Amino acid sequence: MDARTGQVIYEQNADTRVHPASLTKMLTLYITFDAIRRGEIRLDDMVTITSHAASQPPSRLGLRSGQRLSVRHLIRAAAIKSANDAAAALGDHISGNERAFAARMNRTAKALGMHRSSFRNAHGLTAEGHLSTARDMTLLGRRLFYDFPQHYPMFSRLQEDAGIARVNNTNRRFLEGYRGADGIKTGYTNAAGFNLTASAERNGKRLVATVLGGVSTAHRNKKMAELMDIGFGAAPNRVRSVPPPPVSLAGIADEPANVPGGAGKTIRLQTARATSPRPARRPDEVAPAPEMLAELTSGVADVLAALNTEPEPPAPVAAPPALPFAVAELEPPPARPDAVAAETVSQTPAEAPVTEVAQAVAEVETLLSGVPLTQPRARPETVQMAEAPAPAAPAPEAVAEALALANAAPPPEAAPAVVQTAEVAAEAPAMPFQVVDEAGREVSPSPQDARSPSLAAAVLPASVAELAEADLPEDMPVPPADDENVPLAQGFTGKLVVPALSGERPRARPGEIVMTMARAETTETLPSNVQRTSAPAETREVVSRVSTSGGRHWAITLGKFNSRGTAERALLQTALSETRALEGALRKINQKGGGWEATFAGLTRDQADLACRRLQARAINCFTLGP
Repeated sequence: MDARTGQVIYEQNADTRVHPASLTKMLTLYITFDAIRRGEIRLDDMVTITSHAASQPPSRLGLRSGQRLSVRHLIRAAAIKSANDAAAALGDHISGNERAFAARMNRTAKALGMHRSSFRNAHGLTAEGHLSTARDMTLLGRRLFYDFPQHYPMFSRLQEDAGIARVNNTNRRFLEGYRGADGIKTGYTNAAGFNLTASAERNGKRLVATVLGGVSTAHRNKKMAELMDIGFGAAPNRVRSVPPPPVSLAGIADEPANVPGGAGKTIRLQTARATSPRPARRPDEVAPAPEMLAELTSGVADVLAALNTEPEPPAPVAAPPALPFAVAELEPPPARPDAVAAETVSQTPAEAPVTEVAQAVAEVETLLSGVPLTQPRARPETVQMAEAPAPAAPAPEAVAEALALANAAPPPEAAPAVVQTAEVAAEAPAMPFQVVDEAGREVSPSPQDARSPSLAAAVLPASVAELAEADLPEDMPVPPADDENVPLAQGFTGKLVVPALSGERPRARPGEIVMTMARAETTETLPSNVQRTSAPAETREVVSRVSTSGGRHWAITLGKFNSRGTAERALLQTALSETRALEGALRKINQKGGGWEATFAGLTRDQADLACRRLQARAINCFTLGP
């Protein structure tokens, strides 16, 4: 903000309500300066420190309850050292207690145009509802410069006497580091962060700026310097100074506490009844009027008449229109007879193409045409198939005769249940296999066995499907699918081996079977085409964490301890209490000079400065160590 005109040059979240922290003391000092100007108090008045003021936490001057100190010294302590006990003592001295002084602060803030601020105490420690904005604090800083020019130079002093001690300015770094800076006030709490309202003058230009919520002192001062540079570059060189209009605070100071905006008096209201009143008597029953009874009676009669009246019959339904066509009545179908005679219609099938399957069927039927239908002899339990020379192909005359027989029409009369055949000639058709025993000697089957239809059907199936439909014994061994001597897609040929069954009983299986594994033989020498190779030794890359990378060359030390365990406990307790400030720091313990030095390393300069200030606020000794 250009302090000469009050015009805002740059702003960002200027109206966001946040915790102002010790920037609150600017309003406490403004009210104190106004009370001195109006003669309400004097600089040399002695103030008796109350227990409330003496109990305030740091930062503090060290006042004790009952101690007496001048208003002048309390102002210096609150403005320069930002002492909470000194600010609370000024509020108690002006208004009598903290609550009354907070009400006066809120009235004064509204009169000065700080419409988005509300205060609960004189020092600025975090409290519910104690909030302000960057715009309001900048307006207050401009008011201090213009309304009390005789007291404003005190904010630029680096050191001052506070009566019981000499105090240093908390804004020392910005006052010394930025050219033209001459105030005004710093603030810090955990909830608020690092705050600063500053003023500077260069080449006839005066600026007032506020930074709220900084993460460290260095970060806050850097942001303030950037704001000041922007303002000095944008502010005009020559402009007519327009001070803020004067505000009369006499009526605000004399305003009683029970007016709107002030601290009201609590009034307890008694709302409970002292006595229980007797309930009122119920009114007597009143007979209804005759007109009302007549209406009720007529209404009831109408309802009863409507209920007793018979409903009217429904209207006759019109006949459907005549259809443009005649519909005849259908007679029910006759009953189905219990048995239905099926007529056999002879059909002349079309001539089927001659295929391999038809040829095989015709050949099988030719071979089985003279076999008698008798019960075959029982097949042995184990049948082994041996390879035999393939049978000769049938003659063309036999194929033609089989096809003619297959295409012939069926006989007109059904075949009898039992067919008697004549004796077959002595020469039976040749079997396409040989029967041998286990020693390989050929066994000649009897004609009846050789002509058995079931055996022939099992040996010469026309296809795999017919073999699956054949009635084979369940325990008949099946040759493997990859046996070259037994083609499955076509018919198979081979030798039937009849094993010689012995009466010896197989040896009993042992009760327990132990399975062992033979050791693999190792050979020292390798084949000529095999080369022995060895895997290269794995090299491991060691990656170490460099704590000083990225500009983290700073550290803080807590001092030396008598033992390593004591130093470790001190580091652990400190890290747990300040996790935010010491985030990412490395805990190191070094033995030096007969003691153990506890150090937090791997910090930036800003982190080291912030951590050390927080630890000092907790009464923990620490020192920063640079590169």
